Amino acid sequence: MRIVSPFLKRVLYPALYWSGFFRRTPAGGLAVVTYHGVLPQGYETIDPVLDGSLISSETLRHQLRLLKSNYNVISPEDVLAWREGKRELPPRAVLLTCDDGLLNNLTDMLPVLQQEGMRCLFFVTGASARDERTMQWSERSRPPFDVGDTASLRRFGLLTAVELRELASAGMTIGAHTMSHPMLSQLPPELARAEMVESRAKLESVVQSRVWAFAYPFGDPGSVTPRVLAMGQDAGYAAAFLNFGGGLGTELPPYALPRVHVTSEMSIAEFEAHVSGFHGQLQRLSGREVQVAAPQGPPPRS
Repeated sequence: MRIVSPFLKRVLYPALYWSGFFRRTPAGGLAVVTYHGVLPQGYETIDPVLDGSLISSETLRHQLRLLKSNYNVISPEDVLAWREGKRELPPRAVLLTCDDGLLNNLTDMLPVLQQEGMRCLFFVTGASARDERTMQWSERSRPPFDVGDTASLRRFGLLTAVELRELASAGMTIGAHTMSHPMLSQLPPELARAEMVESRAKLESVVQSRVWAFAYPFGDPGSVTPRVLAMGQDAGYAAAFLNFGGGLGTELPPYALPRVHVTSEMSIAEFEAHVSGFHGQLQRLSGREVQVAAPQGPPPRS
């Protein structure tokens, strides 16, 4: 969903980044950044598209330091308090999130977050409520790799219940990402709702705390229809997140919160163009902004 022209990527965004322009853009709203993990050291890329959702630890550290210097990175609990009307967002507020619950979230991403003093909202599936390890859904049809290949295990293995508790004990917040990562729009309503409700219940039983946030699998307009959007509040969540359209100055529907999807090919200049809301503003002015239709009926309670 994120198409950026070569001119923007290579000329305009770098020039604006080095001039400090992005830090002078309007400060309102909330920018939600979403990662999918960190490429483990020693792992060799197999699928450039799928692996492109993961970044290096050095890139993550560079991005976090940029956010610390120029934005207000807030905790997931700050966002929950804002959603419940208990506090206001600070200027230039940014929330960190991460999807899928891969093992590298604990082994490779958490150390960087801790070193930089950051907290993150990790969206995991019901598979991480189990004691035994399973593989990322996209890789279950591939031949098994050598059990001694720890880099591939950290790349494709999902967190177990013990590791999930370790992540939570480190100060991170756990959110739900369904039981099995299906495209919810393609499921019958009762099965889609069960994916959302059961994952929250199982994860709460593991971490022994409220799981209040939900991230739609895939999170694009094809998978998040008005019918799916309407299920978030009914399933007991306080907020639900898309996987596109994020940045400061964007609208913030509580069950369709937009996010900046970070990829390995995104430069630091392009990253800040998205976070600052400048990229989104260009999309709106050009008529290229992609939106998800709101569900019919009364607005969600705040």
